[in-house]
Amino acid sequence: MDYHEKRRHTRLFFSDNEKIQGSFRTNSESEPPFSAEVLDISESGLGFTFKRDTNQSIAQGNKIILDSFHELVKLQQLSMIPMTIRWVLD
Repeated sequence: MDYHEKRRHTRLFFSDNEKIQGSFRTNSESEPPFSAEVLDISESGLGFTFKRDTNQSIAQGNKIILDSFHELVKLQQLSMIPMTIRWVLD
């Protein structure tokens, strides 16, 4: 069984032409919000990429909040969603 067969929910992948941006923040008041390109989304999670500042505490197990999507009005109802980072690739 390959990795994709283990997924419980279907993922929607965004193409390079779509460039969907999301606004995120950590639970720390001292860290500013950050924007990231959303690569994919499903009922159980999303993937994003961005150039991390060395001061940002983005690590496996940390909590972040998806504040909003910049471009997709259809996804605006998906806001203020708490998330747990499951993996990080530097």
